[in-house]
Amino acid sequence: MLGVKTPVTFLERLARARVQALAGCAILRAVAPACKWSTHMSGTALEKVCFEALNLPEAERAELAYNLVVSLDGPPDSDVEKAWDAEIMRRLSEIDSGTAKLVDREEFRRRMRARMNRS
Repeated sequence: MLGVKTPVTFLERLARARVQALAGCAILRAVAPACKWSTHMSGTALEKVCFEALNLPEAERAELAYNLVVSLDGPPDSDVEKAWDAEIMRRLSEIDSGTAKLVDREEFRRRMRARMNRS
């Protein structure tokens, strides 16, 4: 389906968020002394939150960072989910009916490598 992003599984999103969280924690460590960028919290309150967050165990920091990143996303778009459901069913029907043009794994890998080398 043109113009629609590939669906991302929850585990992929969680893994990506973990990487982002670990990177975010490194950034927070670098800027923690200057944790006064918010106009909504007093400098001391934000400094305290930063200090507390940076002192959490790694898994809890990653979970906190993930939740913060998720909180920045807008509400889920039900139209996109419905479009993906329809696309998935269409593709499964093509596979079941034998009309889909399937590509084996090696051909897929060759195409992806070629595409990555172009960018």
